[in-house]
Amino acid sequence: MKKSRLRVVLTPIERGTLKAVADVTLSAHLLGAITIRGFRIVLQMGRAPRVVILSPLYRIRDGKRAHRPTVVLSPVLAKNITRIILKSLSDL
Repeated sequence: MKKSRLRVVLTPIERGTLKAVADVTLSAHLLGAITIRGFRIVLQMGRAPRVVILSPLYRIRDGKRAHRPTVVLSPVLAKNITRIILKSLSDL
C-alpha cells in the first residue's frame, strides 16, 4: 500500500511579518490529490515562525465581520503540514 504524500510549493514574500506563502498538495493513493493554497508563513521579531491557514473574512449580521475557514484540518494533519512547510522554508 502506498503512503499519502505532502508536497509544498513556497513563494517567498517580504511584506512586513509575512515571509512566504505556501501551497500544499496532499496525495492519497486511492483518493487522488487535493491542493490547499494560501498558507502564510509569519515571522515576528523574537518569535518562532508560524504557519497560518487562510481563512476568508465574511460580513455577518449588523455589519460585523468573522473569519470562517474554508478548510478545517485535523490536529495531526495541521501539525504535519506546519512541520513540512517550516522545513521547506529553512531549505530555501
